Amino acid sequence: MVQGDKVACCGTGPYGGSKCGLNKFELCDNASEYLFFDGIHPADEVHNQFAKLLRSGNPDVGGPFNLKTRFEE
Repeated sequence: MVQGDKVACCGTGPYGGSKCGLNKFELCDNASEYLFFDGIHPADEVHNQFAKLLRSGNPDVGGPFNLKTRFEE
């Protein structure tokens, strides 16, 4: 499981996602271990997993077919 599955990499507050870049805030050492960079933006790993699902995942995710199937035709 990702280290930051319940808190964001940048910000303050109980979930670490508020006010990233404003006044006093904390920034994690390794953003790749978090699901969210701040309170709004998903981290790179979320985008990577989504891209993998669209490319070769179950058609229910990006249906009616995945991109790999589409470009192999």
